[in-house]
Amino acid sequence: MKEIGREDLTMKIPALLHASRLGYVYLPRKGLKRDRETNILPDILKAALSVVNGREMPAEIFSRLMAELRERLNRDDQGEAFYRTLRDGWDGWRLIDFDSPDGNRYHAAAELNCGRGESRFRPDITLFVNGIPLVMMEVKTGDQPRGIRAEYDRMKKRL
Repeated sequence: MKEIGREDLTMKIPALLHASRLGYVYLPRKGLKRDRETNILPDILKAALSVVNGREMPAEIFSRLMAELRERLNRDDQGEAFYRTLRDGWDGWRLIDFDSPDGNRYHAAAELNCGRGESRFRPDITLFVNGIPLVMMEVKTGDQPRGIRAEYDRMKKRL
């Protein structure tokens, strides 16, 4: 059995427990189906879209949506097109219910590999809304100032 590290015990697990109290459902990495280009959880997104929009999304339309999300995430606009899609919806479909947040689905995962190519990284915690990864957290113990600074510098360089 793998030993739990101090950072996991004092930071990551409490953060995940807090997320669960806020309504996030923990997803284990093993067997997690996600789109490798976007890190979106397609099964969760498709099911959530039906709830948020009050109608079933046909498979062919969902395929078009995923292709469009991949394209928008690949633009060199610092995520602006993707943000507008989240905010305004896509082709008459809302991706997130901002008017009634309880209608959305919230999930959390730990140590999920993200990105692609040389831009790969593994945040300590990833939070999803309707299967869309929106928050990536790095947790550090407070007694490791060099570790905190090194992570800050790494994230600043990446982003």
